[in-house]
Amino acid sequence: MPPLSVLSVGGSDPCGGAGIQADLRMFNYLAVYGFSVITAVTSQNTQEVKKVSALSGEDIASQLDAVAEDAVLAATKTGMLATGEAVETIAEFVEGKKAGVFVIDPVIVSSTGTPLIDNEGVELVKSRLIPLCRVITPNLKEAELLTGVRIKKPGHAEDAAKELVAMGARAACVTGGHWPGKPVDVLYDGADIEAFEGTRSGEGTEFHGTGCLFSAALTCYLARGRKLPGAIADSKRLVQAAIAGSVRSGGGMRVPWLGVRLEPGHPNH
Repeated sequence: MPPLSVLSVGGSDPCGGAGIQADLRMFNYLAVYGFSVITAVTSQNTQEVKKVSALSGEDIASQLDAVAEDAVLAATKTGMLATGEAVETIAEFVEGKKAGVFVIDPVIVSSTGTPLIDNEGVELVKSRLIPLCRVITPNLKEAELLTGVRIKKPGHAEDAAKELVAMGARAACVTGGHWPGKPVDVLYDGADIEAFEGTRSGEGTEFHGTGCLFSAALTCYLARGRKLPGAIADSKRLVQAAIAGSVRSGGGMRVPWLGVRLEPGHPNH
């Protein structure tokens, strides 16, 4: 039986820690077949984003159409979209019922502070994309920027998650990796609030691509029909394992790493 097909739509990260490259690593780890559509080419490493070159809506639509003509997608996730034109293109794709389960990782600003989407794009994420998604997974800063809710404690994260659902999302999971102390993710599904407490690894260390890995794992689990709370809990555990096994691939932030599962008898097993 062939593996499920899952699509990542986002930016290319040449250092492999985030973006499309991180998503494909997680898709492979969870044994789904990963398709990818590039929205922007970035020049970045683990220390800084040097340049962002956004693709046109026409180029993005061409990639989406090519994938959809040849594959039945169980799920689609978005990451960095860069421009309002890209957001509108993705919204039309999702409205065409070609995306499967739709997950938004609303990438707005890089870990080093570089804007990764224009102002028009942010507004269109709010008005066009959020009402189409099964779940949106902002970090604390992204949740603030999308909702206007100032988040200083977990109760505020609950308020932001509720606001995102009021904006049209079926569910919102505000991730808490930037909290001091234990990282607590907050899920609101339109009826109930649920908190997912994790453990902290590498106190004081910055990691590149955790949000990408979390949303990619969540997309895989939802593609398999998992219920949202269990999918979030397992995605969070995977990211924590990746952080614990992180590598320093350059001179800046560490990259979460799950390694490679080798079959018995493999020469490197």
